[in-house]
Amino acid sequence: MRKFLYIAGAALVLYFAGVTFMAMQFFPSTNVADLGTAPFEITSWSAGGEARQPVLYDVIENVITEGMSRDEVIKRLGHPDRPSAHRLEYDVGLTPEAFDSAFLVIELDGGGSVSGTRLLEN
Repeated sequence: MRKFLYIAGAALVLYFAGVTFMAMQFFPSTNVADLGTAPFEITSWSAGGEARQPVLYDVIENVITEGMSRDEVIKRLGHPDRPSAHRLEYDVGLTPEAFDSAFLVIELDGGGSVSGTRLLEN
């Protein structure tokens, strides 16, 4: 009986490890850092879409800071793909799952200054 329990326990561990591995393969994370951590350069950013993904983390962490004005953001990143009064949206292409389009959303407060950034899957 004890041998059976060891075998059953090992089988369960292997099963869940396999399920976890498969989930990671077919449903990878859309964490911003997983998209790329290359330093920002305007050349790749200007190409648009998926070409922006390698520098996206740097843009969020270092290039765009809270308190920057709308005009400063546009000067650094160019005109947004989807502008509005309270946010600027830049297309960053398909997510790694290739199910959704993703956008870098830069939220603006009532005075037109950056109040936050996030990745939006559409």
